[in-house]
Amino acid sequence: PSPPTTSPTSSGGLDYWYADYESDWAGAACKNTRPIPFNRGDRPEYPTLLACCKKEYAGQMSGACLASLPSPPTT
Repeated sequence: PSPPTTSPTSSGGLDYWYADYESDWAGAACKNTRPIPFNRGDRPEYPTLLACCKKEYAGQMSGACLASLPSPPTT
């Protein structure tokens, strides 16, 4: 068998969320996908999708970020 690597490799989503600055703000949402388009520490990171949406997309008229929640609010 192969020896263990010095750093673990991860797959799937990240354990933090960040704003999608590459998309138009009105229709954007937060992401936790790889690869991240920035260096760690260069942008705010949030522990939950809701926390990210509330901070980064407060006032977003389309509601796109909040609509991306697994159970989005209806009001």
